[in-house]
Amino acid sequence: MIVNFRNGQKTIMGIERTDGTSYANSTSIVINPPYGKISDGDPQHKATMDYFKSYMRNMPSELVIKIRTLPLLISKSDNRYFINGKSYSQSIITNALARVLYKSTNEEDKNKLLSSLYQHLSLPENITYALENRVPYEFYNRTGNGIFRLKVRLNVKQIGKKEFALEISDGVWGNISLDNLNSFVNWGRKGHKRGKWANLSPKSLYLKLIGREPNDGELKLMVEFLSQNRQNKMVQDRAKELMENIANIYSDRIFYREGDSRYYMYIKGQVFDWKLLSRGKTNSESCRQGINTYVRVPRITDNRTIMQWNGPICIDNMMSGSSMGDQMVARAMSFLNDKVAALRINTVSNYFDDEDIVKESAERRMSLGDFESDYLQDEGFKEREGEE
Repeated sequence: MIVNFRNGQKTIMGIERTDGTSYANSTSIVINPPYGKISDGDPQHKATMDYFKSYMRNMPSELVIKIRTLPLLISKSDNRYFINGKSYSQSIITNALARVLYKSTNEEDKNKLLSSLYQHLSLPENITYALENRVPYEFYNRTGNGIFRLKVRLNVKQIGKKEFALEISDGVWGNISLDNLNSFVNWGRKGHKRGKWANLSPKSLYLKLIGREPNDGELKLMVEFLSQNRQNKMVQDRAKELMENIANIYSDRIFYREGDSRYYMYIKGQVFDWKLLSRGKTNSESCRQGINTYVRVPRITDNRTIMQWNGPICIDNMMSGSSMGDQMVARAMSFLNDKVAALRINTVSNYFDDEDIVKESAERRMSLGDFESDYLQDEGFKEREGEE
C-alpha cells in the first residue's frame, strides 16, 4: 500500500474490490481530511473512518473488499451492518477497517491482519484510543494561588474481555467496565457533558472506582499523583524524546539541539538546507503553527551572492493541539525528501520554480558543523562568553 498526499487530499492505494469471484485491480480511494478544528485524535484516521462510513451507506447488500492480503465480507441488512457474518455497529466496523488499512502498510501476513481486525472489532474506537494514549481526565485543583484546571492522563489496562483498570493514585487501581470506560473517555476526550461519568472530581472518581470515599490523606496523595501526570508535561517530555530519536536515526542529515527558550532542528534535504525553530517550549492548545520553517537560499547583496535563511514559511497544521515534537518531526521527515514535499506544500514549491536558486542552493550546502555554528550563533554563545 502506498500513502501519499496531493492537493490537500489523502490518497490511499491498496483496497481491492471484487465481483464475488475474482479480485479486480487495485482501486484508489481519495480521502478528504476533515475540515475545521480537530482537537484530539488523528485526522487521517477520522477521515478514513468517514470514507468507510460514506461508502457503507451506499453499498449493495453484500460486498467483498481486500485489504492487502486480507479478504473481508461486508454486508448490510436493514440498518444493521455485518463483517464476516457477525453484526457490529457501523462506528466499530469503520474504526477496525481504518486500523487494519494502516497496519497493512507494514504488514502482509493475512493471519496477523485478521487478528488485528478482530482485536479492534472487540473494542470501541474510544477504548482503542485510551489504550494507546491513556485516558484523558481533567479536574479543578484549589491551591494557595487560586483554582486551576489540570488536564492529566490516566494509565489504563485491560484485565478482562470487558473489564479494565484505571490507575488513579500511586499503586491504586480501580476496576471499570468497558461501557463505563467508553462513557468516561467520551467526556474526557470529546467533551460529552451527559452521563454519570462526566465532570467527576477526584473524590467522586475515587468513590466510583474504589467503592468508598478517600480519606484526607488518600485524596491529597491522589491529587499529587494526578498532578505529576499532567498532559502538557507528558506531551512536552514526549516531544523532546521524539526529536532526539529522529535526530539519532538520521544523524548524518539532521542536527537537533535544545536552546534556552526553544528547540532547533536542521535538515539536509535533497536540494535545500532547512531550519526549524519552535515557538517556545510549551504547547498551545489552539496553536496550528507552533514551528517556524526557514530555507537556505542565495541572495544577491552588494553585487555578490550570499546564502541566507529565508522565512518563516507559512505551513499550517491539519490538526490543532499537536505537540511541537510531532510538528517538528513531521516537517523534518518531509524535508529530508524536499523534492516530494514541494509537490504537496504550495509555499515550499515556490522555491523549486527558479532553476538558478535550486542549482546555487544544491552546490552550496551546509555541513553538520555549519548547522552547529548557526545554532550557537542564534543562541548567542559568543556574546555570553564575552560577558563572562
